[in-house]
Amino acid sequence: PVADYWPAFAANGKAGVTVRELMRHRAGLSQLNGATRAELMDHRLMEQRLAAA
Repeated sequence: PVADYWPAFAANGKAGVTVRELMRHRAGLSQLNGATRAELMDHRLMEQRLAAA
């Protein structure tokens, strides 16, 4: 699971999401919709949003 490498990612029921699911866009992380280009380029902000999703 991604959470083995990035513990904060386990929030909100994502503890079982595998690296494969994440890389294949099959993790169900739809809360990033509506992000601006500037937000997408902000690495730390995207880490926070992915972990909180």
